[in-house]
Amino acid sequence: MSIMSCRFDGLLNTIEGYAKTGLQLIEYNGNKFFPAGLSDDIGTYLFVPKLVRFFNISLEQAISFFFYGMVVLSCFLGLIGFFLLSKSWLFKIFATCSLILFSCISCRGMTDVYLVQSSIVIAIIPLALYFVKKNKASFLFVIFLFLSGISAGYAHYVRSFSSVAIILFLLIVLLFLFDGSWKKRIVLISTFSLGLVVPIIHFQTVLQQRDAYFGSKNKMFESRHVFWHSLYAGFGFLQNDFSIAWDDTTIIEKIKKRAPQAVYPTRAYERATKTAFFDLVKEHPQFVLQTLFAKFGVIFYYFLLFANFGLLAAFFYRKSWILDCAFLVALSFNSIFGFIALPGRYYLLGMLSCTVLYNLVSIEHALNQGVINDFLLLLKKVSRILRKK
Repeated sequence: MSIMSCRFDGLLNTIEGYAKTGLQLIEYNGNKFFPAGLSDDIGTYLFVPKLVRFFNISLEQAISFFFYGMVVLSCFLGLIGFFLLSKSWLFKIFATCSLILFSCISCRGMTDVYLVQSSIVIAIIPLALYFVKKNKASFLFVIFLFLSGISAGYAHYVRSFSSVAIILFLLIVLLFLFDGSWKKRIVLISTFSLGLVVPIIHFQTVLQQRDAYFGSKNKMFESRHVFWHSLYAGFGFLQNDFSIAWDDTTIIEKIKKRAPQAVYPTRAYERATKTAFFDLVKEHPQFVLQTLFAKFGVIFYYFLLFANFGLLAAFFYRKSWILDCAFLVALSFNSIFGFIALPGRYYLLGMLSCTVLYNLVSIEHALNQGVINDFLLLLKKVSRILRKK
């Protein structure tokens, strides 16, 4: 698997840092030590080096094992959920083909940490729908929600906000779709929330050990996941006369001209980029709107492409509007990444996975409502009309 070169170099440095200090999340570049992933999500810098040490494999092998393993496991769990959810073997075959095809599409090219956005969705939603459909706060359901919370928490550290859509989806279905007492609903939500806390405690412990190593020097390092930088660079989606391009170096140089003291990725740099963003909005609102509508067009195209027959099934065979809302909220949130950055496959994997699952759930519901019989009756009617003519 191919990942960003800067992330690959950072992982190499993190492995070297651990070899010299025995501590996690510390990089060593041959000259000095510094915290791992200063402008990145730190989850990968914790898990991948652990795989290298535990299995005694190369970094390349650990990266492939981590990301491909994530995709395979999520696909397997998603299929278990759909196999439990439906009794139709026709649907099970269709779901198997759909999820395997989507997993293959997801892994094409340099997908990197973006894979977690789709993997966490596919791993949790089908199984969650199965348990909610049973309408029982069983022990297995409680365990599932606790493990889902842990998984969602760790996913956030690998890719920021990748779990928000899952959290919103589960809150909606547990509060409004699960047909149990409010006491049971609160217990289930609390169980999931408790799982979310586990990764937070784990990472805080590791970070405290790392910060203790640097001591007062730790104040020299400013760890930030840039936001305004990505938002401003996102206007490079369309050709423009403002020297804005989806390229870190181009944007950094542009901001440096405006604020020479602002060094990427410090707070000063983010403030300067935020100012540049709002200046662009005030001075060129038409260009801003054109870019946003262009991104919306691409995102909507992807939605139609991956929802395909599921949209027809959802229209003619209405299921619970609460479930529709849960999917709409989840895929809408995950589409935000396409608006902030670029509406490309990498940034939209979370939205696309929600769309694929919505497609499958809609088709499964239509099959239960007798769509095949209705289709055969329609063919008979059309055949009779054609004979008369």
